[in-house]
Amino acid sequence: MKLNLKSLITLFVVLWVVSAIMVLFFAKDLQEANNFGGSFGAVSALFSGLALALAIYSMLLQQKQSMDFEKATLAALEQQSTTAENVKISLLQQANAIKLIEMSLTSQAAAAKVNALSVVISQEEQRIETLKQWGEMAGDMNKYSNGIKASQKRLEDYQKKLREFISD
Repeated sequence: MKLNLKSLITLFVVLWVVSAIMVLFFAKDLQEANNFGGSFGAVSALFSGLALALAIYSMLLQQKQSMDFEKATLAALEQQSTTAENVKISLLQQANAIKLIEMSLTSQAAAAKVNALSVVISQEEQRIETLKQWGEMAGDMNKYSNGIKASQKRLEDYQKKLREFISD
């Protein structure tokens, strides 16, 4: 049986009215009713003391619940703090990994550029040799001189770019 606040208040009001009627019914006059009610002064003091004790007990329970709630809240905050710290560490590790990847890609790009310039320089050197051989076979060394000069100019430009890139 579950009692709610409304039914408890109703019960106490009914008991109070019934007790008042019973006192008036059994007592012959108001003086006798007064004496009868006065005889319960100790009981009244007992109930007042009990009410005070229950109020103090309720306050202590509330304080304990408040402390338990505070402990649980602090534990949750510490866990969140630990989780946030772990996330921060993880993000820093990821940032470091990204920097390493960036450095690796930069290094690979530089190596690819050096390799590409080396291949282009090698092709220009082969082109110059081929043009010289064609000139010898044709019996006229000047026939391909403009092509040789153009290849030599490109070769110098590529070598200059390679030196600049290596010095950076």
